[in-house]
Amino acid sequence: MDLKAEIITKATTSEVTIDCGYHFFVNKRLDISVFTAMGAFSVVMKGGSGDATYKYTANGNIARVGTRVRYYFFHRLGAFGMLSSYTSSGTTMGIKDNTVANNYKTSINGFTIEAGLCFRILRK
Repeated sequence: MDLKAEIITKATTSEVTIDCGYHFFVNKRLDISVFTAMGAFSVVMKGGSGDATYKYTANGNIARVGTRVRYYFFHRLGAFGMLSSYTSSGTTMGIKDNTVANNYKTSINGFTIEAGLCFRILRK
């Protein structure tokens, strides 16, 4: 038995959403809002061990809801934080190049905490 053989699996997800939000508190420095988002979702897993390789792709929909806070420390530049919950579901129907798990459904649900920099284009 060869223990040096590598097993590599790469899994990626992607999403594109349209957001709708309500900003219930806005002033010069602080912007607090709630949002909901709907869009397209995809998951891809590729891997292999030795000569055997596999690929699994599923496409579907995603829905998100959450809260976003932006704090502007300069006139236009600021920091944001976002808490959200999401649910997504994808299927392999209509995808021709899958080598495993045809006619399967993939569901991914979770909670996210995100942060970063933001830039205000229009100033109030």
